[in-house]
Amino acid sequence: NGKNGWAIGKEIEYTDSEAQDAADAQSLYETLEKQIVPLYYERDENKIPQEWLKMVKECLRTLVPHFSLRRMLKEYTTDYYLPAMKQEKAEW
Repeated sequence: NGKNGWAIGKEIEYTDSEAQDAADAQSLYETLEKQIVPLYYERDENKIPQEWLKMVKECLRTLVPHFSLRRMLKEYTTDYYLPAMKQEKAEW
């Protein structure tokens, strides 16, 4: 969403893997140098990185639900276990 992390590189797929690696590395270093590191080291009067913490909280708020045990169990149940049970019953 633009508030929970950074995109590295452009959506370009190079035919030359070395050129792809070089472009991605350049993008990574630029992102670190111009965005990530300054955001982390920008502190308030209490030496707390407020903007960094906003990003961390947004990341947790938006990404954790996609990687939770609850989501995984629900997905396994609806996508695998229930269809397998129906198939088993149909074969009896």
